[in-house]
Amino acid sequence: MTFSDRATARAFAAAPAERVLVASAAIAVFAVWNDVKLGEFGGLTLYLGELVIWALLAPQLALSLLVPRTDAVTLAVRWFPEVFVYTTACAFAAAIALGYAGSPDTAGKVKNLLPSVVLATFLLFAIRSRTSLVLVLMVIVAAGVLNAVLGLVQFRTGALYLVPPLEENVWKEGLSGDLLERTANGLFATPNGLGVGLLPAVVIAARLIVDRDALPGRLRLAVLGPAIFVLTAALYASANKGALIWSLVGLAVAFAPIRRKGTLTLASLAVVSGALMLVGGSDSRVLADLSTGTIRVRVLLLEAFGANVAANPSILVYGNGEATMEPFAARIANWRFSTTHNTWVDQLLMFGVPGFAAYVWMWGAQLALAVRGRATARAFRGVADALLGCVAGLAGAIFFEPRADGVFSTGQVLVLFALATAQVRLARAERALAADRRAAT
Repeated sequence: MTFSDRATARAFAAAPAERVLVASAAIAVFAVWNDVKLGEFGGLTLYLGELVIWALLAPQLALSLLVPRTDAVTLAVRWFPEVFVYTTACAFAAAIALGYAGSPDTAGKVKNLLPSVVLATFLLFAIRSRTSLVLVLMVIVAAGVLNAVLGLVQFRTGALYLVPPLEENVWKEGLSGDLLERTANGLFATPNGLGVGLLPAVVIAARLIVDRDALPGRLRLAVLGPAIFVLTAALYASANKGALIWSLVGLAVAFAPIRRKGTLTLASLAVVSGALMLVGGSDSRVLADLSTGTIRVRVLLLEAFGANVAANPSILVYGNGEATMEPFAARIANWRFSTTHNTWVDQLLMFGVPGFAAYVWMWGAQLALAVRGRATARAFRGVADALLGCVAGLAGAIFFEPRADGVFSTGQVLVLFALATAQVRLARAERALAADRRAAT
């Protein structure tokens, strides 16, 4: 990824009022941090966040095109090329699946991806100061707290499920392995959705509460202190073992007092993912206080995916493998499920090798960028640490979670990517402006 520092600085100076843009971005981020569906229209699901993005952000992006060289799309392509390559690869898979196989399923997934791309593009265009960046991070914490409070109420009362829960929730195991009578879902259909949704909020709140530069001291303690308590309580109530484990990994990366955090991040992802695979691949009941049965099923779903590809090799070309996945999942994993429950492998299942390769490149570029942002950050080091912890934790959390489709599922990832990119972009622009001021004097 390449940046033009002085071009970035000029773009900031030429762009319209920041407050309106940041307020719009904050509203959209808050609206997308849930799984609220407004209904089915023509066989496609309309999400609340999707409606807000298209109604509020898309017109402003269109207006930005009237300003040559500083419009949002041009700047986003320059700063965020891997996201557009990934989107193009997914659209390619959708076109082949629709034209060759006559299946509209992949096109529906691209439809859910596009609002997230619009939101990420808008965030890159809107955030032009550290204050704006911190504001959006606090919006993520606020959205997490809202979901956490609702989830705790649901867990205690068994009521107020504003998003209809999935039937599979009746088989949700608690941390001790017992089936839960009530689940904490928040504004999601499953407790797993709540757990992964809370992960970034937990890491951000925990890291910023000890960062003196991001927020004033009294505000940090008064706001983030109670937020951390509510978020961790809801994360525990969700019984999402993966989110709990990877939240700890994200916190470790965010707080580790070492310079080479890139090495720590990669090592954490490799070691923890490998350990989970070993646990799931064995029949022993290790980790006595945690049930490994659900991990075992997820490993078997990967085996089912292999059998599906062997029988339908066209999956590697353009995806669309969900249509043939269920029989293999039922036979091998004893669960009629249409995906692998693993976002990384689901990229192969849904979009083929081109989509998978673009997805891996996108994540690799963003992890490298987040590491670089932390290494080069002078002011607001805590913000850079928080973003790196979020990206690292989420990279692991989606290893056993199906987050390849849905407005929130992709939106959460791209929002964090956009914020990590904005962190580096701001640092470089600030250095360029400082250099110009020194040259002028």
